[in-house]
Amino acid sequence: ASGSGAAAGLHLAEALALAGAIAGRELVLRPRLGVVDYPDPIGELRRLDEHARAAMYDAERMAPRNVMVLTAAAHELRVRRAGLGLHLGIALDTAAAGRNPDLTVEYIPRIDPATRRVFGVRARPRWQPAADDPQALSAILAGDSGLRERLASWTLHQACRDSARWSAEGLELRLAVELPATQPAMPGFTAEIEKLIARVRFEPTLLDLELAGSLAGDDELERVAEVLAAVRALGPRIVLAHVDDRVSLRDLRRMPIDGLAVDRATIDRLGPTLWPTVATLARGFGLRLAVGNIDAPAALAALDPHEPNELAGALFGAAVPAGLVPELVRAQSVRPDRPA
Repeated sequence: ASGSGAAAGLHLAEALALAGAIAGRELVLRPRLGVVDYPDPIGELRRLDEHARAAMYDAERMAPRNVMVLTAAAHELRVRRAGLGLHLGIALDTAAAGRNPDLTVEYIPRIDPATRRVFGVRARPRWQPAADDPQALSAILAGDSGLRERLASWTLHQACRDSARWSAEGLELRLAVELPATQPAMPGFTAEIEKLIARVRFEPTLLDLELAGSLAGDDELERVAEVLAAVRALGPRIVLAHVDDRVSLRDLRRMPIDGLAVDRATIDRLGPTLWPTVATLARGFGLRLAVGNIDAPAALAALDPHEPNELAGALFGAAVPAGLVPELVRAQSVRPDRPA
């Protein structure tokens, strides 16, 4: 059973992680293990070898002292998602040439904690073929950086067009769009943002670019910081998204950013000290602070006494298609929160 494979892997990981000594120096290993589990491994040696390699590859992307268990069912799911990834690439091609009804953008309400009213929205891509597997899209994108950047760019362009249309109708909202943290390092990123603003006649001071993921090293950090400074000069705010315990003072000092965003699930996973730490960092650096995925009053109460500048989650409303955003916001007659 998969449980026995996981248990054996954890015992091995713990044993390898015990401190030792070589030539009088302490040695500490931080193992990641990939485990495959089959009812009849001897009868499926070729598939077992293939899946073992896949489990090892997955384990490399995990936090240290963890075990990745890959079962036959999990491999079938992997194959299905790989097929979905190919179809997503085709969908992006057709969407770039026109409209693809299976690929749309939906919008999550952003809430001002003081008034509990909508002041903006956060764009999120929705791909209908993956709707019955909630984790499929994130899993596909995690394994394909090129596809992730293409989808983020398409979402940004579509969301800015939607926002420009709302503004033409007299409704101005802050718009947040998530991008991979590495995307600004791509050649021509600043020029792409400039052309987008000019083409769709979008108000850039209403745009929040939320960077998700980590950077490879100092060189990439320097390149991204330089590009972000140029983009920020055009009007958009820059936000570090999905902040966790890896955020560093050095990065906050070097990156030209305006805000931090943290998920409620991350706070739950990393423990009660994360939220006050992030809140203190935001206050110390003069950054705006957003909390997402608030799904219950208890999750909201747990943020006390550190109040963020922005809330989002099921407690405040579900994501809606672009056509329903004006109806959602006009019911509350909210003015946008413009930058100072």
